[in-house]
Amino acid sequence: MVETAIDGGYLPEFVIRRGIRAQLRDRINTIKSTSLADAYATKMKYVELLQTRPIAIETAAANKQHYEVGTGVLSACLGPRMKYSCCLYPKGTESLAQAEMAMLESYVEKAQLKDGMRMFDLGYECFTHIHSPRVTWLSNH
Repeated sequence: MVETAIDGGYLPEFVIRRGIRAQLRDRINTIKSTSLADAYATKMKYVELLQTRPIAIETAAANKQHYEVGTGVLSACLGPRMKYSCCLYPKGTESLAQAEMAMLESYVEKAQLKDGMRMFDLGYECFTHIHSPRVTWLSNH
């Protein structure tokens, strides 16, 4: 019921912010009043719970939803390279296009890729515009 009211846009922003602040205050008070040993025990219980669960659930539904998003939506949100994993803003003033290239260049540097190398790209053809390696792609795109 609460989620419907919030997600549906029925509540004014100031009410939502008040609710968020109240939840944050409660969380801070809980953290303050918990001993380090109790906090660690709670964390380890959660880790144990996570270890009993699958890494990913509802993967078919997630893939279906992901691929239902049209390229128009993605091109409106992403930069010219359509890179949606992450970007790098070394100075903090870069455009999205520059940040995409900076991240791709950091991949090339970290992987020590050189022109003419053979490369296997699993998932996304993002390196071809930086260097001219011989690339084999495997992708579900």
